[in-house]
Amino acid sequence: MTIIVGFQLVAFAFFVKVFAIAEGLLPEDPRLTRVFKIFTLEKGILLGLAVLLAGLLLLARAVWIWQQVHFNASLSAEDNLRRLLPAVTLVVLGIQAIFSSFFMSVLGLKTVTRKPPAADEGVASRK
Repeated sequence: MTIIVGFQLVAFAFFVKVFAIAEGLLPEDPRLTRVFKIFTLEKGILLGLAVLLAGLLLLARAVWIWQQVHFNASLSAEDNLRRLLPAVTLVVLGIQAIFSSFFMSVLGLKTVTRKPPAADEGVASRK
């Protein structure tokens, strides 16, 4: 739970900072501009898909182990949770990373009145 909440808090901090800079509430941040040039929408989606896939593979492995005992309740709950909690956490983080990347990309759209960080390269622009 703390990992998922932590991810959400960090993503929210980025969203707020990008919005505030784009609306002129905060000055440009050169570090954030560098981050935007490195981490694009496509890279965020790929990273999210990789994390999601890892979680799905772990989840499939847990189901396979359960299937090996013919879906019997004889599996140790402790061992089962050791398999399922990381799997589900990775699935959730992967989905959040994908949609956070989309939202960050939308926040980074450049318009006539909005000037988000790194809006000149790699981010769709509208005039």
